[in-house]
Amino acid sequence: MAEQKKRLISKGRYVDGVKCEKLLWYKMNDRSVFPPTDAATQLLFDQGHEVGALAKKLYKDAIEIEWDRDAGKVTEKSAEALKTGKTLFEAGFASDGTYSIADILDPVKGKKGTYDLTEVKMAGHPKDYYYDDIAFQKFNYEKNGIKINNCYLKIVNTAYVYEGGEIDVKKFFQPDIDVNDEVENRQAEVKRNVKKFHEMIAKSTPPKVKLSENCTDDEHKCPLVDECWKVVPKGSTLTLYRKHWDQRFDLFNKQGKKLILDIPKHELNNDKHEIMHDALRTKEPVINKEEIKSFVKGLNYPLYFLDFETFMNVAVPKFKNSKPYQMLPFQFSLHIQEEEGGKAKPHMFLAPDDKDPRPEILAGLKKLLGDEGDILAFNAHSTEKRIIRETCEAFPEYKKWFAKIEPRIKDLKAPFSGFDYYHHEQEGSASLKDVYPAMTGKSYKDLKISEGGDASAKFIKVTYGKVSEKERAEVRSALEEYCEQDTRAMVEILEKLQKI
Repeated sequence: MAEQKKRLISKGRYVDGVKCEKLLWYKMNDRSVFPPTDAATQLLFDQGHEVGALAKKLYKDAIEIEWDRDAGKVTEKSAEALKTGKTLFEAGFASDGTYSIADILDPVKGKKGTYDLTEVKMAGHPKDYYYDDIAFQKFNYEKNGIKINNCYLKIVNTAYVYEGGEIDVKKFFQPDIDVNDEVENRQAEVKRNVKKFHEMIAKSTPPKVKLSENCTDDEHKCPLVDECWKVVPKGSTLTLYRKHWDQRFDLFNKQGKKLILDIPKHELNNDKHEIMHDALRTKEPVINKEEIKSFVKGLNYPLYFLDFETFMNVAVPKFKNSKPYQMLPFQFSLHIQEEEGGKAKPHMFLAPDDKDPRPEILAGLKKLLGDEGDILAFNAHSTEKRIIRETCEAFPEYKKWFAKIEPRIKDLKAPFSGFDYYHHEQEGSASLKDVYPAMTGKSYKDLKISEGGDASAKFIKVTYGKVSEKERAEVRSALEEYCEQDTRAMVEILEKLQKI
């Protein structure tokens, strides 16, 4: 390959390659395999830009390099800006097949031509691939003759409490994290990887890679997951409940035990895995009738089936007395069942505008939840209870009310996370989206919104973005249908448990 014809590998593509060479090949050669950017992914992009803009407020008299699709033009503008000796935002440099744009290049006093490199991330804690990102940048800049003195990581302070008005950027970010050791230790690896990646992307077919832990990153779902995981059969060892991913992939890849039934039951050494084995072998639910009956008998009527939809992946707080990434509710669905076997009456709240919805939510719930009866939610203790508690902390006048209702909150997920009921169609999951179809044969697949991250992103889009009234009305209708489906599903699940 001629040097001048090397295709540019950017820092984003480099990180892709470190995670999965197959992903990098497709990103560089055939993007048609990727699904369109969904609302949740777009929200992440938007939040990243918003956090980056806040970071720039920490620097005075800086120059921002205007983005251009042509990396050569960006390089020329950046090289010219270097001559000013000022802090640079979005300075990009390309040469010899690599290209990267720095969030912040800050000149070091007394060291001409030397800069500190700061990478801004919207997360609240460091992640290993951040070091790969920054290491690649240092490699690229120094190859372009820019001496990097120190490397820093700037991330969000999730303990920051927004007090209204302008965001206090000094409090919003954590103190810069020195990542020099991690970055320096990766320099030789970056050089090897860049050479290897250029050779790989020049080939006419993608590399063959094994499924690995990199496929399971929930925060940044690989766009190839659905395609690559078609080879995973039902009842796979990759579904073993809460088994460490490295152990699952060892079974699946190295030991060749792709099915749970490939493992003798006595070798599983885990009660829940043995239950999964039994359910797959018999194709019948495994039920602990005594525990199920005890759970059902312990419920106190009236029952309140509650579910929230919340702002997800929102780094920059919108409302006073809230924090980055806090689960703030904008919607709830509530079904109230006065007696066993009785009809469950639905209630709904969806924030009508861009104002803080929490006061209306608390007032509505206080009125609807009454003074007696159990409040049921799926994953109640880590989600619904936490949401109500944190919301009441922001509005202290409701603290006494929360203290009264807290003992009434019970988790409908308990029989499933405890494997007192397990159906092989759950595929090792105790989530509502997997339990409901396994028990009832129904599903969420026909809903326009069928997942919490999508619900959050679309609510944000139609509430805070510029959209048509038609789109806004359609999304709000879909949100109501989705949230109501969650609590109706809980009602139906309990009815199934009561018949055991």
